[in-house]
Amino acid sequence: MHPTQIKQALYQQGINLTMFAQGTGYSKGMISGVVNKKHKSFTIAEKIAKAIDKDLFEVFPEYKDSVPRVKNTKEHRQKAMEKLQSL
Repeated sequence: MHPTQIKQALYQQGINLTMFAQGTGYSKGMISGVVNKKHKSFTIAEKIAKAIDKDLFEVFPEYKDSVPRVKNTKEHRQKAMEKLQSL
């Protein structure tokens, strides 16, 4: 989707970029950067797509060719190690 379409879809849900930033804890600049396709963040892109009831790749088709970063938390590493040990 074009950035203007994304903003319009958010506005139709009663959400502007400032509200979205406050509600998600991200800066307005980062939200704006993702919407305007100047920054890449799977987490933010997923939240935007969910907020407008669309599929991530419908809103941000350029993300199809990218691989999201894996969360590097202690819990995630532990689950990954358990999975590897079960092989």
